[in-house]
Amino acid sequence: MRHSNDPARHLDEQRVIEDHAQTAQKLTLYRGSVGVWGNILAQARLPMPVTDLFYIDTHCGAGRHGSREHPDEWVIGTPLIACHEARRLQRRYPRIKVHVRAVDRDRRWIAHLRQHVQPFLESNHERDRVDVQLFAEPFEKMLPELLAEATSHNAPSLWFIDPHGPKIPYSTVSLLQGPERGPEVIINLDMLGIWRVDAAARNRVDERFDWILLGDPAAQRCLNELFGGRQFWENIADRSLSFRDNMPKLAAAYAERFQRFQFRSHYPLRASHSQLRQIIHLCHSRIGREKFHDEYVRSQDFGVLAGRHLDQVTRAHAARRYWQSYRGEATSLDRLFGEGTQSFDRGQIRAISATADEERYARYDERQGMIHWFDERGVDPADEVYQPTLFNN
Repeated sequence: MRHSNDPARHLDEQRVIEDHAQTAQKLTLYRGSVGVWGNILAQARLPMPVTDLFYIDTHCGAGRHGSREHPDEWVIGTPLIACHEARRLQRRYPRIKVHVRAVDRDRRWIAHLRQHVQPFLESNHERDRVDVQLFAEPFEKMLPELLAEATSHNAPSLWFIDPHGPKIPYSTVSLLQGPERGPEVIINLDMLGIWRVDAAARNRVDERFDWILLGDPAAQRCLNELFGGRQFWENIADRSLSFRDNMPKLAAAYAERFQRFQFRSHYPLRASHSQLRQIIHLCHSRIGREKFHDEYVRSQDFGVLAGRHLDQVTRAHAARRYWQSYRGEATSLDRLFGEGTQSFDRGQIRAISATADEERYARYDERQGMIHWFDERGVDPADEVYQPTLFNN
């Protein structure tokens, strides 16, 4: 891996995910929820069947996170998770076309991500090609445009809003409050971002709420913008308690700002490095709320605590071992289970097979239950020679 201070790498690529429980939980939750969301809509019996779906990531970064335990020393981030889930849905449901849109104001990270998404744009298999578009623009500019695009397709859309700090003005995010077949929204709310500098925030989270905010006009302005007005947060907090203890109250008040969503929930992420983040989930469907809650509960147990729900690193190592044993062959799930070369149950083998497809060891046909192991592992597009023309919008 490159040096941790390499300016050519996004902060996510420099940090080791195993040391950031909050990020690991976020990725686990997102991976589970995007697949469930797409399956629910693809199978829904509606007067007008769903033919198009949109995954929209408004603060996508470069698409990778550093890892010391993964065999490649990195794991994929939310925009690439969306691409892989889009491909899986298209293979499983021939009538469905999935569109992935990713936004970041920094052109460097869009350039990095554009390399990683090339296989989804250029695949020889029709159902493997995904409509991926990347935008080096502020999310405030792109949100109305992307919302209009999804609306023009009469398509459900799943929005992931994950800024560094609470730089998500309510005046912009509130545009997503649409009809029942409209957006579903996941917001990773970083309340400590009101101080801009993490070191300062770590020193203040256990101070009383009134001591902090009454003397900090910049923090007050930030909360005003986030909530869409001082009146929506000022009287929510218990000023005798610490900022940390008030986080659930503030997250609940923020979720309640979006009254046009029938179901509004908030969930704490694991604390890491004194960060305080809450996941806000906004949707119109009771089953959507219940399934997201299930994925949140599952996301609390990862790594050595994951049990039978294998984490990404464990699946990656298992996929590599299967490839080394079966390279060049086509195997069924039943064969892998029956031969028992690794001690996994059928559900775990299905998850490992999906990871093998994702990490270029094989092509996994879920409908047939077959894995076609490659003779040689597929090329990582980020390792290919960079062609400047690929980065033009």
